[in-house]
Amino acid sequence: TGRVQGLRARGGVEVSLSWKDGRATEGVLKATVDGCHRIRPPKGQRITSIVSQDAPLTFQAGPDGTATVRLNAGQTCRLRFD
Repeated sequence: TGRVQGLRARGGVEVSLSWKDGRATEGVLKATVDGCHRIRPPKGQRITSIVSQDAPLTFQAGPDGTATVRLNAGQTCRLRFD
């Protein structure tokens, strides 16, 4: 069980991640710039939902599980993993 906060990722996002029993449970992204952001889930997992301001966001998942989501600067979203 653990958590990291405030990591900076390429493309202008701040990342926080929680995990339990070696698997990611939740992620939070905060965009620092407008744009489409690619999110790669941990190996062996997939993104099940992305929510911002209590509303689900539409995202496209590629064959490798990578999702693309459009965020505006300052927007925060919460990710759930299986």
